[in-house]
Amino acid sequence: MTNENALGTPTLWLDINASSFVDINNVPVNLGLPADPGAANRSLASKGAPNHDVWAYNKVAIEGIGDITLSEDETKMYIMDLTNRQLLIVDIATKKLISKVVVPDPGCSGGSNDRRPWAVKAYNGDVFIGLVCSGETNRNKNDLNAFVMKLDNPNNPTTFVTVITTSGIPQGKTYVDWKFWSNNENDINSSVDSWTSPLMSDLEFDINGNMIVGLMDRSGHQHGSHNYPPTTSGTYTYVWYTFGDILKATKTTTGWSFDNDYGTFYKHNSGKDGTEETFIGGIISTNCSGTDLAIAQVQDPLDFESNGTVWLKNSDGDRQTGVANTSMLEIVSGWSSGVNLNFGKANGLGDLEILNVPAKIEIGNRVFMDTDSDGEQDPNEMGLDGIKVELWKAGAKVSDVTTTNSGQWFFTNLDVATAYEVKILSADIPSGKSLTTSNTASNAKDLIDNDAILSGTDAVITYTTGNAGENNHTLDFGFRIACTLTATGIGTNPTCANNDGAIDLTVTGAASTPSFIWSNNSLSEDLTGLSAGEYKVTVTDGDGTCYAKASVTIEVIPTNIQQQICVGETYKLEIQDATLTGIQWKKDGLDISGANGLTYNAIQVGVYTYTSNGVGGCAVGQCCPIELTLNPSCCKPKVCTTVKITRK
Repeated sequence: MTNENALGTPTLWLDINASSFVDINNVPVNLGLPADPGAANRSLASKGAPNHDVWAYNKVAIEGIGDITLSEDETKMYIMDLTNRQLLIVDIATKKLISKVVVPDPGCSGGSNDRRPWAVKAYNGDVFIGLVCSGETNRNKNDLNAFVMKLDNPNNPTTFVTVITTSGIPQGKTYVDWKFWSNNENDINSSVDSWTSPLMSDLEFDINGNMIVGLMDRSGHQHGSHNYPPTTSGTYTYVWYTFGDILKATKTTTGWSFDNDYGTFYKHNSGKDGTEETFIGGIISTNCSGTDLAIAQVQDPLDFESNGTVWLKNSDGDRQTGVANTSMLEIVSGWSSGVNLNFGKANGLGDLEILNVPAKIEIGNRVFMDTDSDGEQDPNEMGLDGIKVELWKAGAKVSDVTTTNSGQWFFTNLDVATAYEVKILSADIPSGKSLTTSNTASNAKDLIDNDAILSGTDAVITYTTGNAGENNHTLDFGFRIACTLTATGIGTNPTCANNDGAIDLTVTGAASTPSFIWSNNSLSEDLTGLSAGEYKVTVTDGDGTCYAKASVTIEVIPTNIQQQICVGETYKLEIQDATLTGIQWKKDGLDISGANGLTYNAIQVGVYTYTSNGVGGCAVGQCCPIELTLNPSCCKPKVCTTVKITRK
């Protein structure tokens, strides 16, 4: 089996900025996304050393790709194109662009340029996006606002419609003081290591359909821990602090409504020093009965300047205890580790997704005793426990189980679309038993028949698994008492029109006195007084556990019927089947003119036959030729008389 916990090597699935990216009409899609600037422009001397990243600073959340998600049926991928402010819809199977839908201006006070989308979520048949009005045009935080929109028609989308908006972007409980988006270092410096700008990074829904809205701090992507400022010459470093928040919008009969206290519902404060507004971008809602949780990425879950995850209850916003023995999990270590080369309080972790590992496959069912040897499980036929059943793949043994609970066996965690062999080796076949008839049933009865065949001396079921979760509990092994019983019949053919055929049956290997049932309902071992035909017999051993069958065909061997006749006498030939029509009598193979009745009066020696409607050559029931020969004893004697002689 594969280990779903093992790390694999990632490979490129799709490059939406490559010339090979086409739409469903095979027309190249040119998105104009920013190209790789090269290592020199990135100025990254070392991943653990301070650096200047001037090229990327102004492009954060403005160019490139935002959130990515899959449709609920996993046939489409939704990609937020930040550069063109549009949603890309890609077909998973073909990797082609189905459509692209521009995100409209929802009514930003600073104008259309302030609309900044990022979040994407497919839910309950709809596709939602999240965006903010950035306030960057007028450099005014009063222009900040947040919107959730959805596609007007997920199957044939043309635009988005607004479903909910904030009244300004709400301020957090303690630290969050949302500021307009800025790429100006002077703004950053004046803020003393914090310039908190909102970005709607994620959308989720709880089990009741309430909306969970994640507001990430954009500046957490622009700065790092103990890093240089975004200039080409500055050499001082600073510790950057980011503060994001999670909002809840309650489902109503007409849509959604933000709670009056906005960001006070979810308690995602730091586990180290109690700092609030620790959210750094990614949320997932378990959305399951009994485990309705919002799992979020946060800063300082357990240690200073670390990143990790917190479990929050959707019911009341409190932390969920008892999950992995804690309500928080540190993923990126922090300052107290001795050396801080990580993200600190910047946005260091991406989105969260629940890993829905494809359901593994289970196969099996039963090893049974086929008492009547018909190849099928009957209600009174018991299962066989203690039988070792092995699972093989690609010529190698994978696993084995021993039958219990009336012969049941199962193998779990099988791979999809994979060929397996289920075997009972000859050494493990129960003593004195042999495999019964295989695959005798069809349709519904296939559930109860023996599916194994002999491969050499092993009993083997060959089975290829289907799709994820397609279990099969209909694979059965049937055994019967090892049977050496045989039956052989020798037939004696009937003569001409007589029922004098016979069959002599010989039976070997019987444990005790066998019984017989013939196709003519006779119960005797041998048959006599038979006409031509096929005769079948089933022989049952005296203990009822062993069967043998035989078939014998006997047929008429034609012989001539000879009759001596006297010259001058007439012999009447009469067909006994009065239903025959179209009669033609023949003599020595030639038609006799006018001889077309059921009788014919023969006065000459020869071989007489007839046909009926052109078929035959012998009488039905009297199918032998009739041969008339001269009888010398019945000829008239020579007569002597006196002859008178006169002289002329």
